[in-house]
Amino acid sequence: MPPVKVAIGASASFKGATLYNNSNTEKETSNEATEQLGQSNKRIEQGQKLIQLAINNSRPVRGLDGRFYIVMNNRPHIAIPLGNSNSDAVLEICNLYFLQNGTWAGSKATSLLSSFLTAQCRNAEPEEVNLRAGKHGEDIYLDTGDGEYRVIHIHRNGYEVLSSSPILFTRSHISRSLPEVQPSGLPLKELIRFVRIREEALPVLIACMITSWMTKVPQPIIFLGGSARSGKTTSLRFILDCIDPSTEYPGTSLTKDVKELKAQASLRRNFVFDNSSHVDVDVSDLLARITTGGELISRAHYTNDEAHVTQLMRMVVINGIMDGFTRGDLASRSVSFELQPIGETELTGLSNLLKEWQEFQPYLFTSLLEITSQVLHELATPREQVRSSHRNMDLVQVISIVSQKLGIDGMSYLDESIKALSSVVMSSSVFSDSLRKAIECATDGLGNCSNCRLFNGEYSSNSRSLLDGTFTPDEFKSVIRNHTDFEHQKDLPTTSKALGEALKRTEAELQTLFGVELHKKRTNAGVRYSFQKVESDVSA
Repeated sequence: MPPVKVAIGASASFKGATLYNNSNTEKETSNEATEQLGQSNKRIEQGQKLIQLAINNSRPVRGLDGRFYIVMNNRPHIAIPLGNSNSDAVLEICNLYFLQNGTWAGSKATSLLSSFLTAQCRNAEPEEVNLRAGKHGEDIYLDTGDGEYRVIHIHRNGYEVLSSSPILFTRSHISRSLPEVQPSGLPLKELIRFVRIREEALPVLIACMITSWMTKVPQPIIFLGGSARSGKTTSLRFILDCIDPSTEYPGTSLTKDVKELKAQASLRRNFVFDNSSHVDVDVSDLLARITTGGELISRAHYTNDEAHVTQLMRMVVINGIMDGFTRGDLASRSVSFELQPIGETELTGLSNLLKEWQEFQPYLFTSLLEITSQVLHELATPREQVRSSHRNMDLVQVISIVSQKLGIDGMSYLDESIKALSSVVMSSSVFSDSLRKAIECATDGLGNCSNCRLFNGEYSSNSRSLLDGTFTPDEFKSVIRNHTDFEHQKDLPTTSKALGEALKRTEAELQTLFGVELHKKRTNAGVRYSFQKVESDVSA
C-alpha cells in the first residue's frame, strides 16, 4: 500500500503541476489574444484614418468603361487608377497618411482602404476619363503630362496653357510630357526633314496627327512603309513625340488578343504596331472596330462575372514593310506613307538629326497647335462637303483644310494612297489577283491578254470579257480560272456561296481602281453577275 500511496501522491503531484502549467499557458494565450486584438484594433483604427483621409481629400470616379479611379481635391481634373491595395489611388492616400503621421500604413489597413474606395466607386455615376486628349464642347484639351498637371486648351481662336480642365484625364506609367509651347513655331514643312515623306503627303500626315486628338470621331489608320534603312522606327518616334510621347518605345506586334489590346489602350492614346508584314482577316476586322468606335470586352481581373468594356476611337499606326492588307474595309480607312531611303552619308549624321529634333520639336509642336486651332475654326464654319472615296470623311475634311492652310494638295496624295492600298488588297489572294487580271483584260480593249481563253481552253483574242453581259456563277468562275495559273486554280472559290463572299470583299476595290461596278441579280434561273464600267464621280 505505501508504494501505492507514493504512486498516487506522485500522480497527484504531477497532475497539480500539469494544472499549474496549463494555467500559465492559458495566461500566455490570453495575453497573446489581447495583444493581437490590440494590434487588430490598431489596424482597424489605422484603416479608419485612411478612409477618413480619402473622404476628406478625394472623390470616387467610375469611368464609362467600368474602371475605377479617385480624384484628389487639389488636382480635380486628374483621375488616379484604383485597383488592388498597391494601386496608385491607394498609394496616394497612404502618402497623405505618412505625411501626417510619419509612419506607413500596414497592409491590413490599406486593404480596408481599397475595399472602401472600390465600394464607393461602384456607386458613383459614370464619367468619361480621357487619356492624353479629350473634347469639351467643340474644343480640344490636351494633358501636358508634366508634374504641374497643366493642360492645353485648343479652341477656334487659338490655344492656351491652363492649370485646370473641365474634363478628367488619367495618366499611365509610360506617359511623358508634351513639348513646351514656344512663343512662335516653325513652318510645318520642316517636319519633312525628320519624317522622310513626300511634300504632297505632309497635309495628310498633319491631318492624321490632328485627328488623333479629336474624340468621338472615327480615327485614321496610318501605315508607315519603306525599305530597310528608311528610318521607319525613328520617323514613328518623331510623330508620336508631337502628339503622345512616352518614356519607352510603344510599338508591339499585331495581335487579336483583346486583353493585350486593352492593356495597350490603357498605356497610351494611340495603338502602335511595329515590324508588321501582314494583317490577317481577324486582325483587320478588329483594327476597323478600334478606329470607328467598336467595343473591346473582357472579364475584369479575379472575377467571373464583371467585365471592362473599352469603347475606342483611337488612331492606329502600323510600321513595317507591308504588303498584307487583305480586307478592303481596312484599306479604305487607311493612309499609306512611303518613307524615302536614307543614304550612306545621312546614316552617319543620324545622331546629329536626333539632336536637331530635340531643338526643333517644341517649335513644330507649337505650329501643330496653331494649325489645329485653324482647323477647329474652319470646321465650325459652314463649308461644302469634300468628296472622296476614303471611308473616313471626318479625316478627309481635316485633310482638305490643312491642304489649304499649307498650300499643298494633300487630296491628290490621299487619292493616290487609296488606289495603292486597293491594289494591295486586289493582290492579297489568288481569287482577287485573278479577278484583277480579268478586269484589266476587259478594260484594256486591245485583246492583248495572254491569259484570255475560250471556255473550251483554247487561246483567243476574241474571248468573252467580264464586261460582256451577264454571267452565271459557273461561267464567271470559268473566266476567273482562265486568268489563274494552273498551280493556283485549286485555291479559287469552289461553291457559289464562297464566290459571292469573295466578290463582296473586292467590290469597293473594283470601283476604286477600275471604275467598275459589280451587280448581282437573282432570277428564276439562278444568280447572275454583271460588271459595268461607270464614270467616277469622286473629285479630289
